[in-house]
Order: sequence, then C-alpha cells, then structure tokens
Amino acid sequence: MIAAQRVLAPTNWQKIADGRTAHDVRPEAIADANHAFTQLRHTTGDVAEEPMTVHHPS
Repeated sequence: MIAAQRVLAPTNWQKIADGRTAHDVRPEAIADANHAFTQLRHTTGDVAEEPMTVHHPS
C-alpha cells in the first residue's frame, strides 16, 4: 500500500505544479488510487476483509 501511495503522490503533485488545482486533480487522484488498490488487492489474493476504497466526500 505504501508503495502505491509513493507512486501516486508525485504524479498528483506534478499535476498541481503544472497549474491544475487540487480541486481539479482530486477526482482523478481518487480514481487512480482506487485502481491501484484494486490491483494490489488482486495481487495479494484478496487478503483484506473489506475492499480498500478512497471515497470522495460530498
């Protein structure tokens, strides 16, 4: 999980450094995190009882 976060964070920071706002990047970042955690869950044999999902608060 930490490795996924270490890959995703610089990507998000770069998008913001390129001029996008955190508000604009957030939905894409959440989708990327959910995809990464889904892939991780599949490669670890679904050892987690509940899926790891990042939620976008209203």
